[in-house]
Amino acid sequence: KQVDWIMAALVNPDEDATRYIVADSATLAVNHENLAPLQKFYKEHQTAANRMGQNFKAGDNKYGDFRLVQSGHYAGIFPKYKLQVRTYQPAVVTNHEGSEVTVNGEKIGKLIAKGENAYTKRLGLLFPGKYRLKVTTEVEGRKLSASSTVNINSNDTINLNISTETFTVKSVPNGVVYLDGQNAGSLDDSGILTLKDYPVTKNMSLYVAYQNGDNVVQSSPVTDLGSAFAEASEGYSASDTDYSELASYDSSEIVTTQDDGYLIQPKWTGLVGKSVAESLFDMNYNDPDPDSFVGGSSNSGYQQIKSENNRWDESDKILSYSQTATVSAVYPLSDTESQVIYRIDYTFVHESDVHEQIFEYSGVVEKSGSEYLIQSLGGARKISDTTTDD
Repeated sequence: KQVDWIMAALVNPDEDATRYIVADSATLAVNHENLAPLQKFYKEHQTAANRMGQNFKAGDNKYGDFRLVQSGHYAGIFPKYKLQVRTYQPAVVTNHEGSEVTVNGEKIGKLIAKGENAYTKRLGLLFPGKYRLKVTTEVEGRKLSASSTVNINSNDTINLNISTETFTVKSVPNGVVYLDGQNAGSLDDSGILTLKDYPVTKNMSLYVAYQNGDNVVQSSPVTDLGSAFAEASEGYSASDTDYSELASYDSSEIVTTQDDGYLIQPKWTGLVGKSVAESLFDMNYNDPDPDSFVGGSSNSGYQQIKSENNRWDESDKILSYSQTATVSAVYPLSDTESQVIYRIDYTFVHESDVHEQIFEYSGVVEKSGSEYLIQSLGGARKISDTTTDD
């Protein structure tokens, strides 16, 4: 009969089981709060509790972590039994300095260093059972945490590493990086933002937003970052190429590894690569092709270049001339348009001198199907004007 009373209390967290249970160590208080995790576990595992009860009724006073022990008498005659429970004192380990651990919402203390990237805290004595453990810390001004519901039934160390990654985002200069819709920081003038020890979840997504005049343009999202990091292949340094080259190339990797973490280079729909834009302007300033312009021969930019080249060809004063395009920057303008900042170095050879002029333009390149076309040349701003004796 007493075994039935003990088992009934063991599987019911609302019942006061303190009169039926003792700890194997006198240092652990037997109260409702300390017994609650044990009762929660057996509420969810009543079959195991039933087997324990049957074992005790069969005359075996030992069952795993439990012993049926005599504790006094009823009416001074009948033996009184209690359930003696083995206690445990596991440690918690995490990977961030200054982390604090809580057990079922109660702060236990800070974890201390124990080896490289390992910080540990031994918990106080606990009854076996179901516990909610949480580790919290702050890294780079962000609050990080890792939590887990664990069934404690040994002194084994409980790993609560906070899943973080260090990664660099490379994209349009001065764009804003969003992680799961939250502003994570701005890219610098070189288009770089490094996030150190950033908490990462499997389904986290990232995109970059850029405001170009009145237009706010977004990159294609990088989804499921956790898996992307796990599957990342070896990549290159963030400084190797302009962001636009890989952002416009469909088959290039979005997430790659580098020496200090990962490199993320989001794609931009319709963006032209820097080298493609440079070649496009260079060829068409020297030999304009109507098929390379939006609207063909009716495009005002095409007509401007064609007219200027014809005038210089017919000039008796110009022995020869050349035009060299250099692209300094590419910015997304829409899902089909790119703003291209470029310079044209004009060189005119005369009989007695060489005249060189450099102008800077802000043109627009449009993606049409698989081709990139010049939409507009942009207004000219003189950078330099020099003449040297020949």
